[in-house]
Amino acid sequence: VAEAFAKKLGKKAGVCVGADALRSPSCPPSRSTEFTPPLEGSQREFYQLEDVGYRDCFVKQTKTGIKLCHRGKSDARHHVALVGDSHALQWAPAMTALVERGDLRVTMAFRGSCPFNLARVIDGTQKECGIWIDRVLDELARDESIDLVVTTSFADKRFESAPGSDMFEAAVQGYVETWERLGLKGKRPVLALRDTPLPRRGYRECLSKRE
Repeated sequence: VAEAFAKKLGKKAGVCVGADALRSPSCPPSRSTEFTPPLEGSQREFYQLEDVGYRDCFVKQTKTGIKLCHRGKSDARHHVALVGDSHALQWAPAMTALVERGDLRVTMAFRGSCPFNLARVIDGTQKECGIWIDRVLDELARDESIDLVVTTSFADKRFESAPGSDMFEAAVQGYVETWERLGLKGKRPVLALRDTPLPRRGYRECLSKRE
């Protein structure tokens, strides 16, 4: 991802960011010993920190309205959109950092517990989720200045399937349909990121006990 954005922004590929930086001998070792957010504190405090700085982009589960937020100058050379659920929100700080480094602006939209997939999720909030996705797709389709759409979602979701098919097939077909609309049927590139690993319960307590 870092290399792709480096090329997109006209910068030298191979920047020392992300997990690859830890295994590259050409990258200096990290000297940081602090975690952000801090490991101390309750789980509730941890989740309250999750969307700091992006409340203007995030819609809660019970809402159907959309919040499109923007970072960067309106006349920037490149325009990237980042959309999805809270797992897409995890990439918002990285996008903001790219805005600060290059001639880039970013449009973002997130909704809690709403994987960016037109297939129906087996979930009580699916109706509102589907309405939100349709509205975001329509908004992005109207903005011809967007060069690239980045999306990702929480992978551990179950989708309703038609008779004779399974949930995996329903999910795949839903993502294909969604990405086709995001990409305006081939007119605009879409970068789908694999979901970040899901840690086991108690990981923060485990990390806090290690040197």
